[in-house]
This record gives sequence, structure tokens and C-alpha cells, in this order.
Amino acid sequence: MPTVKPVLTQIYYNGAVLYTNFLPVTGDNTTFASYGYVSFCLLQSNIPPAIKLDLTYNPGGTGQPADQISGTE
Repeated sequence: MPTVKPVLTQIYYNGAVLYTNFLPVTGDNTTFASYGYVSFCLLQSNIPPAIKLDLTYNPGGTGQPADQISGTE
């Protein structure tokens, strides 16, 4: 389980930025022990169906180095 809640910083849809004014979203890790994932609630909108999504996030929270995960991984 992450010791610090990760922060989602951007979503890319088919290689392009999905939201130009994306506000960082802190993950909810309350169900990590039971289900094995951190969830993020997007206030802007729902994500459209996609072949591939790329997400950039800060695994250690705000101010930490960014990482990226792909929908194909």
C-alpha cells in the first residue's frame, strides 16, 4: 500500500492531452488493502472510451518525481 497518496496530474487520450485545464486529483487508497488499487474521482468529466490512455502521476504525492502508466501495461 502506498504510504503517501499518489496524485494524478494529467490524462492523455490517444496521445493528446485530454483536459487542457486538468486539476491534480489525489488518489483514494482506503480500499487498497481489500482490492489492490488506488481510485481517482475525476470532477471534470468522465473519460471517453479509448483504445489507449496514458496517465501521469506523482506516486509520492505533490512535489515528488512524476511517473507514467499506460492503458496497455
